[in-house]
Amino acid sequence: MEDFVKRFRPDMSDASYVFNSRLLSLFWGVVCLFFAFFAGKIEGTVIEVINKISSVFYGPILAAFILAILTKRTHALGANFGIVVGVLFNMYLWLYVPEIFWFWWNAIGCVVTILIAMVVSAVLQRKANEGVEVVYYKGKKEVLVLVGFFLLIIAISLLLPQLMQ
Repeated sequence: MEDFVKRFRPDMSDASYVFNSRLLSLFWGVVCLFFAFFAGKIEGTVIEVINKISSVFYGPILAAFILAILTKRTHALGANFGIVVGVLFNMYLWLYVPEIFWFWWNAIGCVVTILIAMVVSAVLQRKANEGVEVVYYKGKKEVLVLVGFFLLIIAISLLLPQLMQ
């Protein structure tokens, strides 16, 4: 309600706000019911079901982080388009290609998302960071503390098996 309705109608009356909230609650309830009908047909343990459903989304989300960190030419429209196509492709695999084990959906969705995002970004030429100012953190003390804790954790992890004997 706050993100999709109130943002575009800030002068909304209280009665209109309550009415729209009820409509959105009803809509979201129908969406949840729709998915609940399909969730009952998924076989396996609860953990397997949760991981199976999540695997549809994990690959494309990983791809979004990879694109943001490792590419300079991929823009938001390309990344968003790639995520949608990656999720839809994983859903296609789930529904129509049962031979592919669901563990692979993460990797497949990631690769599909990256490829689609890069193609869309290349076809629709835009500046990747249009209007974004990048500010680098200059504090070295906090970074050194974090690196120190990281090294301490590694040292404890390596020494722990020897201490337990």
